[in-house]
Amino acid sequence: MPRLLLILAFVTVCLAQQNHGYYRFPAIHRNTIAFTSEGDLWETGIDGGLARRLTTHPGEESRPAFSPDGKTI
Repeated sequence: MPRLLLILAFVTVCLAQQNHGYYRFPAIHRNTIAFTSEGDLWETGIDGGLARRLTTHPGEESRPAFSPDGKTI
């Protein structure tokens, strides 16, 4: 059940963004959501706000995963 609530929070954050796009493969650690969009990795807080692009190179990233301590994605 808590996982479902976090996924619903992710969807809410994505819908609140000004730029609508394809948000895929959410990974959640505490108050941070990492996800894939436009072939890059992004992160945002579970409370909403602007997402921050983490990668910008020509390759395509997908399926982010947090390390157990949450320090790396």
